[in-house]
Amino acid sequence: MPRKDDNVLSAEGVGVRFPRAARDAVRDVSLTLHAGERLALLGPSGSGKTTLALALLGAIPTLVPAARHGNVHWSGLGERVLATGTGIAAAVLQDTDAQLVALTVEDEIAFALESRGLSPSDIDARIEQALMRPPGLGLARRDRTLTLSGGWRQRLALASALAEAAGTLVIDEPVAHLDGDAAAEAVAAVEAACQDGAAALLIEHRIDHILHLADRVLVLGADGAPVAAGATEATLREVAARNDTLGLRLPAEIRVADALSRAGVAEGSPEALAVALATLGLDRKRSVSLGPALLEIRDASVRRGRKTVLNDVSLAAHASEVIGIAGPNGAGKSTLALLAAGGLAAASGSMRRSGGTPVYVPQNPALAFATGSLEAEAARHGLSWSEAAAAIARAGLAPDRDRHPLAFSHGERRRLAVALALAMPGQRLVTLDEPSSALDGIGLAALDADIEALRARGAAVLVIAHDLDWLSSVADRILVLEDGRSLAEGPSRHILKRAVEGRLPLRPPPAAKLAARLGWSFEP
Repeated sequence: MPRKDDNVLSAEGVGVRFPRAARDAVRDVSLTLHAGERLALLGPSGSGKTTLALALLGAIPTLVPAARHGNVHWSGLGERVLATGTGIAAAVLQDTDAQLVALTVEDEIAFALESRGLSPSDIDARIEQALMRPPGLGLARRDRTLTLSGGWRQRLALASALAEAAGTLVIDEPVAHLDGDAAAEAVAAVEAACQDGAAALLIEHRIDHILHLADRVLVLGADGAPVAAGATEATLREVAARNDTLGLRLPAEIRVADALSRAGVAEGSPEALAVALATLGLDRKRSVSLGPALLEIRDASVRRGRKTVLNDVSLAAHASEVIGIAGPNGAGKSTLALLAAGGLAAASGSMRRSGGTPVYVPQNPALAFATGSLEAEAARHGLSWSEAAAAIARAGLAPDRDRHPLAFSHGERRRLAVALALAMPGQRLVTLDEPSSALDGIGLAALDADIEALRARGAAVLVIAHDLDWLSSVADRILVLEDGRSLAEGPSRHILKRAVEGRLPLRPPPAAKLAARLGWSFEP
């Protein structure tokens, strides 16, 4: 086992510039990583976090056409440039769908191990071990990868990386599509690997999930240059004072502590709760005047092959109403979204839609695009370039008509997909599948505004999310699914209260837990 003081990775003055780019996507980054150490790489969408990870791994310039400058050294790598596939490093990409290569779970886990020349018996033992503990627990060897939910595919990608037993784990957005319990299990699995000597480089927007995992953080600014680095909590508290420009999704406890400090309010004082609720967005009160039902699903069941993935589910969505859909990975949330949008047919039950063609933004934003330029995407959405450019600019992105949609970062692709979908004229029924995933704080605020604008236009909006704190702040009511069935439905604060009390299969969300500790009663 490597010693804790062993230096496994060192980088000095690293920068990356893509072809025809006017500036470096990443610039002047230096870092070290030791055995057993956990370093979190943070920053707003488009700040170069994924680009830096690819450059450190050697995928830039080996696999991705871009110029890398500066020095990168992996202990034990020798003359090879690519650190993955060697046992030196294992990676989980931000887009796990792009990473999967096999049709079955066992073949997916075996792929990297076979590429390294491990013996069949060793490979079989590692597959068995990967499926006996989180995050692989719950998967079976012959499960088809293409039928797994987005969350289960992410679990599989992480289980495959852990099975490599590499010296360093490079994990991009490890909990983006995981429910609360699965996210906690994934973090615990990474921590266990680090306790065995592996180092970890983690990229994550949902910082609350990795707050107590990361030893140190490195924060990149919007221009790709480092703006802060150091011990995790101390650095995040420092960043909180200027987060308006950085746009990080800071943990609830750090945001509240900063707000209380600025207001000169002590945590135990009578004013503390009001400050906390305002800071966390839990003080929002909304008077909803509902219009006619634009979607009515009654006792619907959906089967995929011989498996029933949605069972006797009913849902009505009215004009000017936002409905949240929550539940564990594999509960049937995306299936319900596709059913509502017309992408799937029910095997039984009934469904009625009105108000024109439904709009659907998929869980994987890359699947929202079908052309090679923003201008062509605008035309595909029935938008003039000026209409699309205005929507793209409102999303905080550069409206370059010739730019390929996939040239944006993962978080920026999501903002782009939502912006173009919501700019389409006359939409009345809109379904957003995990729209908050991979978004920074700035993108999340823009998404809030988009959802409220849809409500004001009289649209019915279905929103799927694992982030229950955020979901409760935008949704009027929440439907909770488990194993394809409707488990609970009610006003958002009622569902939030039940989750905090442990009465739902949803991990108590951090902001609501903190507010409850400060005396919040969850009453409207």
